[in-house]
Amino acid sequence: MITKALNLPANQINPTENIALFIEQMKQRSEGILDWAADNWPKIRFFRHIDGKPSDQRLAPTFVDFMKAYLTHRRSINPNIKFAHDGSMFRALESVLIQLNGDTEIYKCNMTALDETALLLRKTYSHGGSYIYIRRLKALATFLSDNQMITYSLKYWKSPVSVPRNVNGAVGETGDKRRKEKEPDKHVLDALGELFANNPDAPRDIFTTSLTALLMCAPSRGNEVLALTADAEIQSKDQSQYGWRFYSSKGYGADIKWIPSVMVPMAREAFARMVKLSQQARALALWLENGEDRFFRHEFCPDVSDTTPLSPIQAAQALGLTSTDAKRCRDFLRDKKLKSATGTYTLDVGAD
Repeated sequence: MITKALNLPANQINPTENIALFIEQMKQRSEGILDWAADNWPKIRFFRHIDGKPSDQRLAPTFVDFMKAYLTHRRSINPNIKFAHDGSMFRALESVLIQLNGDTEIYKCNMTALDETALLLRKTYSHGGSYIYIRRLKALATFLSDNQMITYSLKYWKSPVSVPRNVNGAVGETGDKRRKEKEPDKHVLDALGELFANNPDAPRDIFTTSLTALLMCAPSRGNEVLALTADAEIQSKDQSQYGWRFYSSKGYGADIKWIPSVMVPMAREAFARMVKLSQQARALALWLENGEDRFFRHEFCPDVSDTTPLSPIQAAQALGLTSTDAKRCRDFLRDKKLKSATGTYTLDVGAD
């Protein structure tokens, strides 16, 4: 719940002054936590969307100041809020204010602006997505009213978008049909199992089959499995149980997921394959953390000195391509906007 931000006398209704005071208070509160001058904050960019796509066109400066103040206030109440949801709502509101008033002054927000913003969100996003963003719009309207940042109350504005029906969680024929539509075909699952059993060599096959096995052993969100550390395996004190130390998303925190005993052999094998597959990536991460100033020598990197001019094949291999085909290596370099001539590059990171 978003509480009042300003302690004002009941008769002090001066929207512009109250907004300016609020922005100044939140700017001070954000010091050392968020960079007020930045164009990006965690999970949010202060730029407009054009035709539903991100652009390089910045939102109006005064509007962004209020937006940042509001997000700072929300974060002080709930550190786990998702700025991205508010970003979609604010972008739509700014667009509507410009259409209605010719400017982006937040104190000019009224019932018409809220209605038009809700309709724009409903037109732009899915029913479920727009419902979430319009709930944020309703919270903003209440906040503006409680803190006397508008001339009359918007607390009784109602969203024109109904609560989305949770078809996936529904019981009966409709729910069963929706869940069935999301399931992969049986032959696809059989193929994944067969591929895993055959111990594939290709990194993509190892990753796909091992990740599928991990998710089947311990159903989780994909990002939680990918965030498992290399030392996440754990045994119970009596050695009777095997599991993984998880850090669950959405604020749940640290936890242990124990694996059913019948699935432990597969779970151990899948985990071991992922650890082996990610070895080079973890080595590079450690290299970067240690602040090394030399080129990282991975397993496919050419075995030459730092100052040796590289051929196109060597340059491509230094960047991770395993091919020895000259044309493919040149195309690889061009795709990365790099020159493909022999001798253009060396492994000396300090060279011009």
